[in-house]
Amino acid sequence: MALLDSAEHTGDIVVLDRAQVRDANRQLFGFEFTNPFAGRLGGAPEPEVEAVETTLMSATAMVDGKWIFRLADGSEWRQVDSGAIRFANRAGVEVRIRRAALGSYMMTLERSRAVRVRRQ
Repeated sequence: MALLDSAEHTGDIVVLDRAQVRDANRQLFGFEFTNPFAGRLGGAPEPEVEAVETTLMSATAMVDGKWIFRLADGSEWRQVDSGAIRFANRAGVEVRIRRAALGSYMMTLERSRAVRVRRQ
């Protein structure tokens, strides 16, 4: 992504192959902005990422009882619903985040109930 940022500032052209576009789409999953790579490839457009599977690095409980989750892919997610969640708070726990209704995201940690989250 740093290459893209520097190229954008200097006005250089950057060429990405499909694998790089897929990786960039995965890294951008959960951010609330228009994907800069959507519709930029010749042929069929890349499908949107509907879910990401990774592992938990750490989770921190906030004073309001909600959690902040730091994941192995480098992303950070904050719980936005107010329901209690039970999960093993240890590195390596399997995490799945999927798109939900109205632009929201749901996270499941191993076999926990799904919790509504927002990317930080």
